Amino acid sequence: MINEKDLRDIIAQVLTEMNVTDTAPATCTAPAKAAEVEDGFVEDVAVIDIKTQ
Repeated sequence: MINEKDLRDIIAQVLTEMNVTDTAPATCTAPAKAAEVEDGFVEDVAVIDIKTQ
């Protein structure tokens, strides 16, 4: 079984290899048309026809 220190070391090594640092902002690409939320209402995504999408 792996202990917490070993796990942290592995994660740190992976992040280093990926060139990720603690100070780097997380990057996320938003979809071209994000669903808007107004007063707790979320657009029904089931109305989109996946075959034509």
